[in-house]
Amino acid sequence: VMAVSVGGLWKWSLNPRSEASNNVYDKFWNQLLLNLIARSGARPSDRMQLTVSSANVQKGEKIHFTLQENPEKPIMESPRLNLFVGDQPVTVLPLNRENPDAPWRATYVADTEGRFRGILNGAGDTAECRFVVYREQRETTEVTPDFSYLRKLADQSGGRVLDESTLKETVAQLSQAAVAEADAPPIIKRKSAWDRTLFFYLLFFLLGLEWFLRRRWGLV
Repeated sequence: VMAVSVGGLWKWSLNPRSEASNNVYDKFWNQLLLNLIARSGARPSDRMQLTVSSANVQKGEKIHFTLQENPEKPIMESPRLNLFVGDQPVTVLPLNRENPDAPWRATYVADTEGRFRGILNGAGDTAECRFVVYREQRETTEVTPDFSYLRKLADQSGGRVLDESTLKETVAQLSQAAVAEADAPPIIKRKSAWDRTLFFYLLFFLLGLEWFLRRRWGLV
């Protein structure tokens, strides 16, 4: 049993920097619904059904189309699938099959990003499919650390690269530093006194007292 928490994915759709053709929320639900429909085996008996191998395709990958025709309305000639990005036509794909009992199939290499819509007309009926072609995000796929870059960054910033051989020594040094910090005398925080109101009151009091004593002793 697998559980997937998708409660907060919708927030990414509201992000102004989120690409319309590369949205994690849309990709998840598109692929989930496509898999559920493909695995259900349910198909309307009076209509042909056009399915795609994936609802989300990376640019440059292949996508496969499968057409299940209505047995009561067989398609005699090779049907053609019209692909659109929005309202702009992209290409027309002919579908073929290996034998009369096999489904019609076609393959397309996704070389354009965007939201695709496929329309197929045949045997007096119309079938439609949708999928998204998106650009690969290297920051989410390239997760292997670049050790040469990290070593160079550590050298330039005054750090060092830790490996398995130096791990024990590093742990010992950190433990010694923690003990030394715990045994160190408390840090005295110094605060300035000249910018306090009490300091000016005391200064004026001493100056006034000094003037008063001079007057009393006849020094002024």
